[in-house]
This record gives sequence, C-alpha cells and structure tokens, in this order.
Amino acid sequence: MMTTGLDPVVARKLAQFSRRRMVLIIARGVSAGILALLISMSLVAAIDWYWLLTDQARWLLSGGAYLSVLIAVWLAGFKRLIHLPAREEIAAQIESTEPELRENLLSAVELATDDPKAIHDSPVFRGLLQGQVATQMGAIQVPRLLPVKLVAGWLIAAVIVVALATTLLTMGDSKIRQLAARAMLPGANIARVSRIKVEILQPTPHSLTMAADETVAVVVAVSGGSVNEVTLETETESQGAIRHAMRGSGEAEYAANINVGQESVEYRVLAGDAITQRFRIETHARPHVVSFQKTYEYPDYSQLPNETVTETNGDLIVLEGTQAQLTLDIDQPVSKAELIIDKDTSEEVTVVPLAHSASADQPNQWTVTVPVEESAIYKVHLVSAETGFENVFAPKYEIRPLPDTIPRAGFVDQQETTLLLPPDDILALKGMAEDDLPVASLQQQISINGREWQSVTLESKPTDDTEGRRVTSAWDWDLLTHQVKTGDQVLTKLVATDRKGNLGESAPLRIVVAAPDFDPARHAVMEQKLSLFDDLDSLAKLLEEQKTSALAAIERLRNRERPESEQAADLTILRDLANRQRERADVVLDRVMEVEKAMPPGADAYDLDLTGRVIARIQREHAHAPAFLIKAMELGTPEEQKRDLDELKRTFERSADDAVNASRHYQVLMSHNLMAALATDLDALLQQQNTVVNSPTQTWERLLRQESVVVNQLRALERLIADHHLRSPGSIEGHLRNLLTWSEQQRQRLQDVMESEDQLAQLQKQSQNFLRELEGRQRMDVADGGLPNRIVGIRKDFVNRSGSLYVPIDQVARSIQQENKLAAEATASQDSEKSEELSNKAGRFVAEVDLRYRPSLDQLRERRQLTQTRQDADNQYAADAGLTSRATNWLLGQHRQMDPQESPIADNLLEVAQAYRTLEAGHELILARDALNVLLNRERWGAQDFDSHVDHPRQWDVVHQALELAAERLQQAKVDQPLIDQMNQTRWSNPVREAGRKIGERRWKRDAMIGAGHELTALRNHLAEVVETADPIMAEARAVIAKYAPTIPQMAEQAAEQLRQLEEQTNQIADVSEQSQHDPDKVDEQSPSVAELQRQQEAINHQIEDLFEALVEDANSQDLLE
Repeated sequence: MMTTGLDPVVARKLAQFSRRRMVLIIARGVSAGILALLISMSLVAAIDWYWLLTDQARWLLSGGAYLSVLIAVWLAGFKRLIHLPAREEIAAQIESTEPELRENLLSAVELATDDPKAIHDSPVFRGLLQGQVATQMGAIQVPRLLPVKLVAGWLIAAVIVVALATTLLTMGDSKIRQLAARAMLPGANIARVSRIKVEILQPTPHSLTMAADETVAVVVAVSGGSVNEVTLETETESQGAIRHAMRGSGEAEYAANINVGQESVEYRVLAGDAITQRFRIETHARPHVVSFQKTYEYPDYSQLPNETVTETNGDLIVLEGTQAQLTLDIDQPVSKAELIIDKDTSEEVTVVPLAHSASADQPNQWTVTVPVEESAIYKVHLVSAETGFENVFAPKYEIRPLPDTIPRAGFVDQQETTLLLPPDDILALKGMAEDDLPVASLQQQISINGREWQSVTLESKPTDDTEGRRVTSAWDWDLLTHQVKTGDQVLTKLVATDRKGNLGESAPLRIVVAAPDFDPARHAVMEQKLSLFDDLDSLAKLLEEQKTSALAAIERLRNRERPESEQAADLTILRDLANRQRERADVVLDRVMEVEKAMPPGADAYDLDLTGRVIARIQREHAHAPAFLIKAMELGTPEEQKRDLDELKRTFERSADDAVNASRHYQVLMSHNLMAALATDLDALLQQQNTVVNSPTQTWERLLRQESVVVNQLRALERLIADHHLRSPGSIEGHLRNLLTWSEQQRQRLQDVMESEDQLAQLQKQSQNFLRELEGRQRMDVADGGLPNRIVGIRKDFVNRSGSLYVPIDQVARSIQQENKLAAEATASQDSEKSEELSNKAGRFVAEVDLRYRPSLDQLRERRQLTQTRQDADNQYAADAGLTSRATNWLLGQHRQMDPQESPIADNLLEVAQAYRTLEAGHELILARDALNVLLNRERWGAQDFDSHVDHPRQWDVVHQALELAAERLQQAKVDQPLIDQMNQTRWSNPVREAGRKIGERRWKRDAMIGAGHELTALRNHLAEVVETADPIMAEARAVIAKYAPTIPQMAEQAAEQLRQLEEQTNQIADVSEQSQHDPDKVDEQSPSVAELQRQQEAINHQIEDLFEALVEDANSQDLLE
C-alpha cells in the first residue's frame, strides 16, 4: 500500500547525515581551539620570557589567549551548532552533494504528511514519489557524502602541534614547562623564568607560622648576573602590596625585615628579571593576660571589707599586709602559667605556679594568691598550648605595699600661727584630719605656759565620699574655762589617731593672752571698708583704658569718607565699651551696697552712700548715653552728627573721670579709718606698756609675760600696715613706712632682751625706753593735718558728681515736650521734605527719652536700695524714691499712647520733678538729723574716750556738711521762705558754733577734752522743729507724686500683660530660629531680637521689684488697730 508519509529509510539517512555533520563540525572546532591555544600560549610564554610583566599584565595576556581560543572554536564550527538544521535543510544539503536526488529528496520531504486531510492533490503521486526517493536514498552512503578529509587538515595540524608541544614539555628544558604553566595559569604561584636566579636563604622554611607583632629577616642570594636593585614585596589584606628595598649584606646577598602584625603576610622577591613565587607567613598571637581580677583581703586591724577590682594592669599597690588573690583571664589556652617575682630585698627570683580554675564560661582562667608584704617586680610567664609560643615580651608589674601612714591634722581657715586674744575670748576653730584609713579619733591638746598637755576629744564628722578617711570638726573654744591671765601663753594643737594607733599632730597654734578689754575684731569695719578700694580701683583702670579706645574710635568716625563697614565696626566698638562699663559698674555697685551694710551709722555709712550714688550715675546715666548718641547720629544732619561725636567724647571722658575720682576720693576717705585704727592700736600699746612699767612687781616672769603681749601687739600693728599700705594715698604712705620701721625696731629690741633671765635689768630698761618712744607716737591720727579738709571737699565733690535726680526727671519732661511738638508739626506739614526733617528731629528726642533719660531714672531704684542698705536708713526717703520711680515709669509708659498735641505727660512729669526735688531736700534734712543723733549718743557716753578725739570730729563734719546741703536743697526746691529761714537760723545758731569749736579742737588738743553734749542737744531740738515744720511740705509733695503712681492692681495687671507679650515674642523667636534652619529666605525680618527681649525682661523684672516694694510700703502703712 502506498503511503504519503516520509519513508523510514529516508528519515534514517537524514538523521545519519545530521549526526555525522555535527561530529565533523566539533572535530574542526576542537582542532582549531587546540591550535589557537597552543599558538597563543606559546606567544604569551614568549612575551613572559622576553619582557618583565606585572601580575595584571599576565592576567590580561592569558585572558586574551583564552579569548582567542574561544573565538577560534566559535568561528571554526561551533557557531554552526547554535541552530540545528530541519529536515528540509538537511535534504537540501544532501541534494547539493548528490545530483541524482535533486528536486526529488526535498520534494519528498516537503510533501510527506501523515494527515489525509492535508492532501489536496493526488495521493498516488505522493506515494510514488516517496517510494522512488526511498529507493534512491537506500543506495546512498553518508560517509561518502561527508568524508573525514573535509576536516583532515585541521586534525592533522592539531595532532602535529600537540605532538610538538608534548615533546617540548616532556623532553625539553624545565623552563619551557614553567613558562607554559605561567602562561596557562596566570594566578598560579610560580616563579618567573629569568636569567637572574634568586635563592631565599632565610627564613627557612620559606612559608612558616610566627608570633604576631614580631619581625622576621628575609635574606636572599642573587646569581646569574648583576642587578641594580633587589626588592622585597609584601602583601596583607588590610594594606595591600608594599615594596621594600633590600640592603646588601654580603657578596650577592641581600636582606630586609618584615614586621609581622596581627594578620598573615605574603612576600616575594624581585631582582632584575627574576620574580620569585609568593611565600606566606601565618601569624598567631602570643598568649597574654586580658584582665586581672584582684581580690584584696586587708589586715584585720584596718576593719576594711574585702575589695575586688578588675583591671587591665597587674600592679598590686595596696595597704601593707594585704593578701591579694589574682584571677587572670588569658586570651587562649596555655600549657603553663606562672608568676616570676623579683624582690627588691633579694637577688633570687621566685617562681609561683598558677592554678587552672577554668569554668564553662571562662575556660582560660588561672588563679594565685600573692602576699603584699615587700616591694617587688613580677611578670606573668605563659606558654601557648596550640603554638608553643611564650609571652617573652610580657610587661612587668609592681608589687608595692603602702605603709599605714601617720594621719595628718590641722586647723582650717587659720592663717595666723600666733593670736593675741583677751582672756575671756571664745575662739571659733575648725579642724580637719585625714588618713589613708578612716580616722579613729580627733583631739584638741592644750598647754598653758609650757605645762603638760591636756586633751579634749572633739566631735568630728566625715566629709562626703571619704568614708571616714577625712573628718572635720568645728567648735567654740572658751578661754575662760582655762582661767588664763594677761601675759599667759597658750599652745593648742590637734592630734588625730588612726585605726592602727598612729598619732598625727598639727602645727601648734599660739595664743598670747592680752588685756581683758582687748578686742580682736576691732578692725573688722575698717577692713571691710578698705577692701572696697580694690573694686573701685579696677573700675577706674577699666574705664581709663576704655576711654582711650573710645576716643580713638570717635576720631576715626569723624572721617566721613571711610567705608560704611568700618564706621559700623567703630560704632559697634563704642556700644560694646558702654555695655562693659555698665556691667562692671553694676558689679561694683553691688560691692558698695555689700560693704555699706556693714558700716556703722554716721560718717562711714554716709561715705558709702555718696560713693554708691556716683557709681550708680556711671552705670545708669553715663554708660547709657552712647546708645542714645549713636542712634541720634543716624537721624541727624552732618552738623548735628559732629556735635554728637563731641558729646560722645565728653561722655566717655566723664565716665572715666568720675570713676578715677571715685577711686581716689574713696582712698582718701578710707585713709582716715586706717590712721584711726593705727592710732587706736598705739593707744592700746601705750596703756599696756604703762601697766608694765609702772607696776611695782618687776620680776622676770611677770615682765616676760607682759612684754610678750606687747611684742604680739606690735606684730599685729605691723601686719595691719603691711596689709594695707599699698592701698593708702601718697600723703600718708611715708608715715606708714616710718611707723612700720619703728615698730620692727622696737619689737626686735624687746626680743633681744627677752632670751634669758639674766637679762632682767636690760628688759626693765628697754621697757622704759619703749614707753617713752610710744608716748611720742600718739599723734598718728593727725599725721596728715590736711586730711579732714580734704575729706570735706571730697564729700562735696561726690554730691556734685552724683547730682540731684530732679535733673533727669525735668529733662525727660522737656524732651517729651519737644518730641510731641515736632511730631505734631511733621504730621501737619504738607511738604514731604520738611515733614521728613521734622520726623528725624522728633526721632532724636524719642531716642533721648528712651535710651538716655529712662535708664537714668533707674537711679531712683539705686538710691532707694542704697538708703535701705544703711543701718541708719531713712525709710521714708526709700519709700519716696520708690514712689517716684513708679510714677515716672507709669507716665512714660502712657506717653506714646496719647495724641502728641493733647498729651499731658510732660506737664505731669514736670510736676513730679518739682515734688521730688522737695522730697530730696527733706531727705538731706533727715540725714543731718540722723547724723546728729549718732554723734550726740557718742558724746553722751564717750566724750572722754580715745575715740572722741579720733572720730568725733569726723562725725561732726558730716553733721555740719549735711546741714549746709539740706539748706541748699531747700533753697533750690523753692519751699516756703519761713522754712528756709528757720533752717538757716539753725545752722548758724550758737550751738552749732560751740559744738564745732569744742569737737574740732580735739584734733590737736588731747588733754582736758570738753564734752559738747549740751550744744548737740540744743541743736537736735532746733533741728527737730525744722523737721516738724517741713513735714506738711513733704507730705504735700508726696501726694503730688502719688497722683501719678499706679495702684497695686494696675501694676500687677501691667506686669502680667507684659509677661504675656514677652512669652509670645519668645515663642516667635523660637519659631523664627527653627524656620531659619529649614528655609533661611523666609525669615521674618520684623521678628524681635534676643537683645530686645533681654531688655524687655529686665524692664519687667524692675516692674516686679516695684510691685513688691509697693506691697511692702502698703503693708507698712496699714494701721493694725483699725
């Protein structure tokens, strides 16, 4: 039966042809690849032989050779294997080789089908065609169609090349095999074939394992020719390849060192055309101790608990007698661990083995117990269990037993080692003791006149964080309990005992018992008053320096052609100088008030009050003026700017001048206190020496005790001069030097004859001589005869420099008048240029009000505080100053809330100014009354005392000066003429003249002093009448000011509102700051500055202070009986 499908014979022949074709293609491709491989590798080997290649070049060449093999294989036939031909393509290839089958085989393949439905022509024809083609294909021999000779050339060439290569590699020189291996395996660790031969002599073996952090020497021998350089190349994972030049160490030998760190190192040598293979040095760490856990068992007597510490060092520095148990944590397993101890007292080395105390979580722990009894050096010897490495470089550690030292004890805050005290004094003492162990006890031991020591146990308490190793004690030592007498010498010391029983003593404190009326704190007020001079002097020096800088900046500003940036820099300098003036003056003013608080009523308090007023004006007025003038220059014409610069110059000069004069004037004021203190001490010495010389008992023991008191009084006098002579003015400096020299000479003469009892006669004679010398030194308080008049003149100058606070109140009112007038004219003007000119002029007055006069009015607060700080405070004036401050601030706060043409603020301020002027005059009147009362009390009870001729004349000067100033201020305040006449009659009255005569004569008359109590009483009565007459006038002025002062609810409401606004502005600044970090271009330029907020905060603080003062004044005015 005929079939239309492809005959099996045809299909079999087609498959056979396809397989043979693939075999021949593969054979040709492989042959081409072998040829390409051997030829290209030969070329690479030749290049490697003739040229010195880097590793990268070798990889590139070998890679290129392998790439050429792949290309050859691909081109020679493998590309034909990508696509397997279909039956039709195979049939077409067979037809092309067998002409008899043309048109028939391809037709048979194409017409063959097993699906009858696909046949649209004659099936018989198809069957006949298939049969005919099958018959023809059956006779076809596929090997004949595709003979081997088609690829024979490729195969023969490949065989020949392979045979040649095999012969060369097996029968030829080993260099050929080495070249072939390097060419075919560029990454293999094979030395280069070279003319030069390199033999590695060290290390052996060339690849080895070493301990980390050591050095190995590489020594090579070079042969086969001369070389210019031999290089050692090392490579680590972290550092990469590094080359080192090797040094010649002999004939044809070269050496270099390799520092082996914590990681393995590969190395090779390059010499001429030779490159050795790479060798590897593996590293392992030597065993070492990671940490020392030390458990200290202290001696029993120390009563200290066991202590465990873990450290990286093994030093054992601990209390002597401690047992130290060491637990060593080692970094790796070790086969041997021991301590090698070298004691200082022996040349023998002690080896102490460690016990293995491994646990599951700590497998490499070893322990040993070491007694810390004598000094030694030790190290830990370890042997690694894995590598056998020893820790040959192990550090040495110290064993140092700390001896239980003697405790230390001493007095605290006790500068002097010898004190002169009355026999009934109570001495406040502070002591401390410290030791390396907790202190067991602290005692005070006392010896009187060299007798046995008496012990008193003190209550002590440990200081923080010392666990009793440091203790302190404070107690009052009453000398009265020891029944000492004048001339006795008392030694006292502190004795501390530690737990071992060791005793530690302090340096002894020596007390010489003076007369019962001796006051060790007699100069306390004087010391405080003199201490203020240092602050005033530093302020004066600062302002003098700033004046120089300011004047230089002002001169530069006069040159208007300079760049604006330079002018702005100079203006910033001036602002900064003014700010620093204000800050420093504020500090000094606080110091003035601190010292004023300690001053007794009368002249000393008055001096501090005047000094404080001058400093307050520097702070509140002079230091604020530059800010106004700089602002005014921005708004002024060139002519006005020139005048502003002149005023700036005068401002800085005025500040410096006031500060310098305040310092110099105060130096003169305090010199009276120093001279009076010296005069008082000299008088005490005179009284003591009179007692000694005129006593009928002139025994050695008595004279020695009494003159010991005198010697110590002279020492105290010398210390007083030494401490303060540098602060004294030039007018008394020479007197102080002379007195110091005289005192030292007299003390030395007394000491020279107080050494042994056989000098009794000489001591008696020297005592009499010293008495005569003392009698000639009793005019120290008037050594400078012109001092009283200078002090009077200084007080007047202080009054002028501080000025009346009526002036800034009046000036701010008149500036507001001008501001309102110019603002109204600028608004009404139709000319834009004229309007701008008027606005600028008004702006200058705005700046003057805000930047000059408002800060100046803060002097009212300072005057109030200065008055309140005094022990003899005029509380009514303090309240008046506070009231005036509140009124002016309230009016100024309302000033710009009103229409300039209708504002009554300026007139109100003028009314307040005149009323305050009256109150200020009344204050001077009260000052005179209070100073008079102080002097009257002293005259009543001490007209014949030494102080009456040293200090009473100064107190009278204050009274007289206050009377004169009160009369002057009443006249300026334009009070009723009867009051002025009454005041004048009082200050010109006979009691004033007589009191001044009697008290003033005491400066040069020391005998038969006449009391002035009667005259002072009469004067007090007259002055009381003046005060009574003035009271209604003062009350009327007070009522005027009260009209404009805010009520307490108004003040509280205003403070709360301003605090709310300040909080909002603070939040705004915070938002702006945050916004500027994200988008600087969107920052609001109108947001308030931090400096502005600080000024507002200061103003609010002042308002809160005013509110508090108002509450206090309101409470004081309440009548509890109503």
